[in-house]
Amino acid sequence: QRCIPIDGYYEDDSNMTALPCDPSCLTCSKGGNNSCLSCNFSSILNMNSCVSCIIAVGEGCQSCSNTNSTFSCLSCVDSTLINGVCVLEVS
Repeated sequence: QRCIPIDGYYEDDSNMTALPCDPSCLTCSKGGNNSCLSCNFSSILNMNSCVSCIIAVGEGCQSCSNTNSTFSCLSCVDSTLINGVCVLEVS
């Protein structure tokens, strides 16, 4: 009987068990950081790996999107979202 793994785990076909995904992945096809199918909040999928939105887009980016390898910020922390980028307000 096959197991149906929950988020954070994948099915190991060799011994019919659920094994943990890499911590950067929400869901994955196998172990390792290059087998992600989806990512945790504040990360984005890029070529089967999860990349932090801060690294992909810039400081202050809380959530982001990837469209044809073009990264855009969707929401910011302590900054203003302008054209997909978080901009710190200078006082």
